[in-house]
Amino acid sequence: MHTHNFNFTCHLKSALYVHTLGKGMFASIKLYQCKDDHKDGHMESCNKLYVVKKLKFNNIKKTYNEQVTSKDPDADNIIEKLFRDEYEIGSILNHKNIIKTYGIDTLKHSLLLEHCPGVDLFDYLNNNKYIKNKKLLVRFASLYEQVLSAVQYLHTHSIAHRDIKLENIMYDKHNHSIKLIDFGNAEYYKVDGVNVKSNKMKGTIEYLPPEVYNVLEYETDKIDIWSCGVVLFNLVYNDSPWKKAKISDSRYYACQTYFRKKDLHPFVFRCPTQSGYNIHDAQVIKDIFVTIFSAEDIEHRPDIDMLCHMYSKLQELGLPKKGSNS
Repeated sequence: MHTHNFNFTCHLKSALYVHTLGKGMFASIKLYQCKDDHKDGHMESCNKLYVVKKLKFNNIKKTYNEQVTSKDPDADNIIEKLFRDEYEIGSILNHKNIIKTYGIDTLKHSLLLEHCPGVDLFDYLNNNKYIKNKKLLVRFASLYEQVLSAVQYLHTHSIAHRDIKLENIMYDKHNHSIKLIDFGNAEYYKVDGVNVKSNKMKGTIEYLPPEVYNVLEYETDKIDIWSCGVVLFNLVYNDSPWKKAKISDSRYYACQTYFRKKDLHPFVFRCPTQSGYNIHDAQVIKDIFVTIFSAEDIEHRPDIDMLCHMYSKLQELGLPKKGSNS
């Protein structure tokens, strides 16, 4: 039995390591069982499961210094602020489709997070790659509605996630619910009512819009909208529309002529009826793709409220009625 000690205020002062959920270049994600005694003197362990995200500070610092023209003497402070920003944003969020952030251990560069059982949508889609039936379509429709609900909540609080993708959406098949995770790239896009544009390259290439390559500064909430469009494409076709939204990408280049005519490339965007959708819902989905991907400029891309409104027209798929966002 491997026990660990963290400096969180609420849990895991005494923790039992369960297993590693994931490892990346910049962080490790591990599952622990809390063995704290929360009932003074009764010696009863908590036993709840929690996730600890531990940043690999040295790797982050090395990569950061490689991206700047010269070694930044203030790199430690900048990275430390990003770490604290992830905690501060995560800790204020309270939505059923967003992972909860419970604590921070500044000494070990670790965050205490809610345990989200299940698999991410990337794995879930791969496991259901060859299944096409009405029940699965209804399930996908409901899952995407939950994704939009989470993003709508974030944008209501002027927060852009900036890395919305299948791998950052956890699916619990027992509760038929999703959780949006990983707020390491999240940031405020509006401060005191004033829009704050960004020039930072963040997120995952397949889900990034063209403006991150072509514009000096851009609106980060509109990046989330584009990413939501790519997620929907994956749910409908179980594939990505392109590898990169640049003219150098042959599939994206092929779509440009159609986008300029407010239309969709028939081979990239096959009619959703081929995936099992009825004619009405297929048209709704096509309208969403056209609205997101063919906008002449960033300002014409829909906001999250418009996207939610458009998607709500898929009532024939049996979507649940909208409830509370909390």
